[in-house]
Formats: sequence, C-alpha cells, structure tokens
Amino acid sequence: MAKFDLSAEARDLVVIDAIVGDDEGVGMLPETTAFLFAEFADSDGAVLRQGVRLWQNGVAQKFVLCDGTTAHGAPPCARREEQLHEYGVPFSQLVRITNDEVRAAYNTLTEARACVRHAREMGYTEGIFVAARFHLLRTAMTVVGVVLDEYPEFRAYFLSGRYLQWNQEVTHSQGVTTGRRWELLRDHELSGILNYPNMPLPSRVLEYLVARWR
Repeated sequence: MAKFDLSAEARDLVVIDAIVGDDEGVGMLPETTAFLFAEFADSDGAVLRQGVRLWQNGVAQKFVLCDGTTAHGAPPCARREEQLHEYGVPFSQLVRITNDEVRAAYNTLTEARACVRHAREMGYTEGIFVAARFHLLRTAMTVVGVVLDEYPEFRAYFLSGRYLQWNQEVTHSQGVTTGRRWELLRDHELSGILNYPNMPLPSRVLEYLVARWR
C-alpha cells in the first residue's frame, strides 16, 4: 500500500511543472516574441538574462514588457529596458505594453491578460513566456487560463529565468511575502494555484500543453 496518495490534480500539476520547466517547443521557435514577466528586484535579473540569451541565440526578436505600477516591488519598466539594452538588446526590439487594469493592479493575472491580448491584437500565433523558476508554474497556469478563455489558437511556450539560489531569502507577491524561494513555491505559489478563483483546472492546462505538439 502506498505511503501517501496524490490526487489526480496534484499528479497533473507535477507533469505540468516538468513540461514548462523544460519546454521542448522553445528551441523550435526562431525569431518569435518573448514575454518577460516582472519579478522583484532580487529575482528579475534572472528573467532579463534569459531574455538576452534568447536574443543572442536568435530565438526571440521582440521582447514584451508590461508597464504597471511599481508599488509591488518590481523594477520600473524603463529600468528593465535599460538593463536589456546594456546586455545588447536594441531598444527597437523592446515593446512596452500597459492598460488600465495593469495600472490599477499589477500582478500575474493582469500581466498575463495584457500579454495575451497584445499577442491577439498583433496576430502572433505563438510566443515564449519567461518567469523566475519558482514562479513559472503559476505563471504558466495563469497564462494558459487566459489563452483558453481569450485566444485558444495561440501557442504559449514557457521558459525559466536563468539560475537563482533556491535557498536565498527573497521578497515576492506584491511585497507581502518573504521566504526562501523553495518555501515561496511550496507555501505561496501552490496555494495560489489551488485557491485563486481564476485558475483553470490542471487537467485543462495539461491538455492544452500536450495539444501544442500535434
């Protein structure tokens, strides 16, 4: 008899996390668009460095950054653009987006909605969403939920930011949560996936991810 049991939803989440943490589709997307999700200052550099890597490898040619209130602790959008430019990405390849919803409340959901709606308006058929590794699962769940509701033909792929120390204590979630990154994943990110009313069922997300390969 098993020592413990995992629900069907928990098993789906494990598979989703494995897929988005090593999304094979990313390497098959030459000259696509990357959406760089904002993080707190102690984690955001990992996202920007991954964006630079996509630029250097010819995978991404456009980089979308959401411009909302910085009260939640993310570096200002202009500063993120300057850092990307310092790393070698031309300003001409950076796209700043915003809307009233983002300006009123800048969080994972409003950022996902802004990015997916921008993709739909521009006619993009695919794109890469980059977030810090401990935030990647919730980002993917949120983005796929918006895609399924608003632009189901869009193919979203996911990529972790460059490496960060799992045992480093950092600030997250609008500045109200502090802990080591692995603790934030266990205690905050997974709780958000389970409890946020906008979250799609893991089975729907997994079905969407698998369908991209067909």
